[in-house]
Amino acid sequence: MLDYLDRLCAALLGREVAEIRRLLRHPLVRALPRGVREEAQAIAAAPSHSLRAPIQALRFYQQTIQLLAEPEEARSAGIPDVASRPEEPEAAPAADPAQLELPMEESISG
Repeated sequence: MLDYLDRLCAALLGREVAEIRRLLRHPLVRALPRGVREEAQAIAAAPSHSLRAPIQALRFYQQTIQLLAEPEEARSAGIPDVASRPEEPEAAPAADPAQLELPMEESISG
């Protein structure tokens, strides 16, 4: 999947219309979010001098890289590893002296 996304992003950035259309016919296109597919179709249909950038595709590519990254690679990239952190007990919320507490009525007549 990552290789497919890499090729799609490269084709979108290079405005390679034939390659974009070929990649949009690939079975993996069903795994892409709707916004990424629509963006790729719009870029393929736009004139070559269009300034439209593949923001959705690049964002999805980055998210996929982060999700697939090994914990060591993630640490070196600055991504925190949630699984390696020790569990911290949740602290009870501190009472705010400025908060006024009102009694709740037992029943509301209507």
